[in-house]
Order: sequence, then structure tokens, then C-alpha cells
Amino acid sequence: MNPERSINSDMEICLGKSALIFYIAILEQFNMKNEVRSVAGKILIFILLLCGLLLGQADKSAQTEFFLINLIEISKDRFVVGQSPEDIDFQPIIRAWADKVKRSEKELTAEIQQWVETAGMGDDPFKVGLALFYQKQFIEAAEAFREAVSRKSERLAEAKDAGKLEDEETQKLLMAATRDTRLTGHSLYHAYDFNNAVLSYQRALSYISKEKHPGLWAATLFDIGQIYSDVGTKTKPPENMVILSNSIKAFTAALEIYTMEKNPEKWANTNNRLGAVLAILGLNLNKQNSDSLITAATDAMKNALKVVTFETAPQQWAKIQNNLGATLSEHGYKKGEEGKNLVKASIVAYKNALKVRTRKINEQVWARMQNNLAEAYFFVADWPNVASSYANVLEVFPEDETAYFSSVNIYQTEIFNFTAAYKMSEKWLKTHPDDLIEKIKFAEKCLTTGKYQAAQGHIDTFIENKDYSDFLQILMQTLDVGNHIALKKNSGLIEKVDGLIQKIQDQRGDFQLNYNYAGLVHYAENTATLAPQQQWLAGFFRAVSKVDRDLIGEELKKVRATL
Repeated sequence: MNPERSINSDMEICLGKSALIFYIAILEQFNMKNEVRSVAGKILIFILLLCGLLLGQADKSAQTEFFLINLIEISKDRFVVGQSPEDIDFQPIIRAWADKVKRSEKELTAEIQQWVETAGMGDDPFKVGLALFYQKQFIEAAEAFREAVSRKSERLAEAKDAGKLEDEETQKLLMAATRDTRLTGHSLYHAYDFNNAVLSYQRALSYISKEKHPGLWAATLFDIGQIYSDVGTKTKPPENMVILSNSIKAFTAALEIYTMEKNPEKWANTNNRLGAVLAILGLNLNKQNSDSLITAATDAMKNALKVVTFETAPQQWAKIQNNLGATLSEHGYKKGEEGKNLVKASIVAYKNALKVRTRKINEQVWARMQNNLAEAYFFVADWPNVASSYANVLEVFPEDETAYFSSVNIYQTEIFNFTAAYKMSEKWLKTHPDDLIEKIKFAEKCLTTGKYQAAQGHIDTFIENKDYSDFLQILMQTLDVGNHIALKKNSGLIEKVDGLIQKIQDQRGDFQLNYNYAGLVHYAENTATLAPQQQWLAGFFRAVSKVDRDLIGEELKKVRATL
């Protein structure tokens, strides 16, 4: 959504002289004071203008026409590339209008429909275009607006030949032609004809100048920047580089007019858009060339946050915070060890966004943000928060394997919350009973939660089945030794250790026992009930952690000698 897009700074003469004067006065006030705030600000403007229409004794037809002009602007702001015309819903815009003018939504919808049916059968291409857009016939709407521009262009050519370009009526005609050209672009944008939409916006620029029409000039450049941004983000590198660069040029030019002092909302929105494009471009480049772009991107987003606050625009604030978090984290990941501070900053931004994007409002968005947080926490080795963030993901997406395996392993081998690991594994195996690796690891979790009898049952099942690989057999033999000590079954223990050593020595020279025994080592070191074999068992699990066949064998022989 692009809430700060400018409203057309022109109106058809049919609105009446009084209404037109009121329209211009309101626009000047808002340009001077910059009170336009997002879509709500646009709606407020056209409500005030409707009051002017009433003062000018304009009829309901003129009011509806003006509303439809602004509906197109607002719809452009809300349009999401990828949605189909059927997904576009104008009703919330109508509802907001109805609330402001204290009339029923049903009544206003009926008036709009009647106006559209009447205008659609008329010979005014501008009104026909408005009607077609409302009916979501965007290509046909663009053709109608083109015809409206063509007719106005002929009149402008006549005025030029007559030396009347600076006359008041000619300037009004020029503004109307600019408006219709932008409406052509908006219609083509909705029809996914991005190339011709850009051409329309560029043609609109040809009617105006930065010096005489700064607000409209900047708004049209913003339109161009948005088109290039939307296309560039959907295009894979390296083809998207030129497209995104064009977007940056357009947004940067718009910021020559939009300033924090005079146009804070538009300045913030343009900075937000610019930051997103700079980030995408920077993250696609190599490390050497990306730093300056990423710095510019985060600076632009931070500029936007000087105006867009949690109190005034929470949803937009959260969106910017999320974009800032994503930019900082992705750049931090690319920089490796030296990027940790960037990732830590991204965590702050993500957590800010979650103040608004709560589970109650949208649990899927909330869960995806929890996933982003988990990845950032993982990078800086904040294991408790990695585990808790992934656990949050699993509450919404219980089949997410990355979230499950990451969190359960962290609970078991990093923060040693054995109870949490056991419960997660138990729940997972209820819906994934054929997950062999998790069945093996569940035996470990039984052991480290003191459920020794249950652990032995799982261990025996694997040891007795000779169809399993040597790796699994060796792994279960190590757990078998540990669990026998936990059960105080010392008889036959030496034979079990000797059998394990022999099994390992029988493997190929490149054999490796890649299994994380950190949880078992910690459990042995900190469980007094394992005495008098507590320290021996900790040494045993450290020995089998050596990975390589020969190292494991050597360490096990040393441990065996002390049994």
C-alpha cells in the first residue's frame, strides 16, 4: 500500500465554479500544512471536497464522479501485484465514505451503480473510463481515458497555436489532461500492463513541470517508481538490476519535492519505498558493492520511521519495522561473523513489528515473523530464544520440520531443557510414527528425563533388530551402556563396552559417528543419582563424541580401563 500518493490536482469544469474554487483552496491548504495521512487522509480530503460541492450546489452526480476519481487513487495504493481483478474490493472505500458523510453504505453503493450505468452509456470518455474502472474492466477503462486525453490534447494544441497556453482555462485543461493520463496509467497498472503504464506516467510528466506543478510532478514520479519497484521485485537477477535502478531514480527525484518539513507523510512513504528497493538491489550484489546500498536502504527506512509511528499508523509502522529487520538480518548473514551486530539490530526491529502483528490479529503472519526471529537468534547463538521462537511457529504450523528439529535439538543439546525436548518429541511421534531418527532420539530423551525403563524398551527394540545399519546399531549400543548405568545394572557392563569397541573397530577407516551427545554429557555430569558411575558415564559420552572411528576407539579404551 502506498498511502501518500497524491490526489489529482485537477477537476472537470462540470463541477461548477464554486466547487472548483473550493477544491483548489483545500488542496492548497493540505499542500501547505501537509495534513494528508495515508488512505484515511485521502478520504478526508474528498469528504471535505464533497462539502465544497454542496456549497457550490453541485448535484449527487458530480459528487459520485469525484468519489470515483479518488477511488481509483486509493485502489492503486491498495493494489497488490498478483491479485486478480475479482479479488479487488471497492466496498471498504465506499464504506469509509458512507461513514464520513453519515449515509448508508447501501444507499451510496446504489447511487454509484446508477451513475456508472448512466455514464457508461454516455459519450464522455472520461466518465466512461471511471465507470469501466469501477466495473473492473481495466483495459477498457485505459482505452477510454486515452480517448479523453486525446480530445484534451487537441484542444491544448489549438490553445498553443492561439498563444493561450498560460490562460486560466487552458491550465485547467492541462491539469485535466494530466489527470486523465495518470488514470490511464492506474488502469493499466491494474491490468498488469506495466510497460504501457510507465509510458502513461511518463507522458503525464510531459504536461507538467517541476517548477509549476511540484506536487503533481512528484506524485507522478512516485507512480513510476512504484511500477518499477513492483516489476523489479518480481524479476530475478540480474535482469532486475536496471528495473530497480530506474525505481530508485524515480523515488529519489520525488524526494526533491517531498521533504520532512513540508510533506512529512509523502516523504516518509517515499523513503519507505526507496528503502525497500535499495535493500533488494543491495542484497543481490556481492559483499563489496552491497554495503553502501544497504546502508542507504536502512537510512531510508529509519527516515520513514521518523514520521510513521506506532501511535499514529501502527500497521504501516510494523511493516517498515519488518522490512528493516529483514534487510538488516539478510545483510548480516552475508557478512558472517562481522554481521552479528546487524542481526542483533534486526531482532529489535522484528520484535517491534510483533507489537502490532500479534497472533490474535493474524496468526500466520505472526508465526512467519516468529520464524524470522528464530533465524536471527540462531545466527547470534541465542539458543533459548531460538527454541521458544520455533516453538511458537509450531503452534501455528505443527508440520514445520525446520521449526521442530531446530527447537527440539536446541532444547536437548544446547539449553538442556530435557522435559521440553521430551514433550515435543513425544507429540511429534504421535503424528510421525515412522520417523526412525526421532524414534532413536526419543530413547535418549527418555534417558535424560529419568524414564529409564521406557528408554530401555526403545533401545532393546533397535538392538534386537539386526536389519538396521551399523551406524544405528552403534548409536543404540552407546545409549544401552548409559541406560544400564542409570538402571544400576552393572553386570555385563564391561562386555557391552568391549562389544561396542569391537563394533567400531570393524568399521571402515572413514567411518564417523556423527551424533550430538552434548545433552547426554550434561545429564551425566549433573545427575547425582548416577553415582558412583556419574563421572565415568560423562567421560564415556565424551569419548563417543569424538566422531572419527580411530579417535572414538582410543578414547573408549581409556574409559574402559577405568570401569
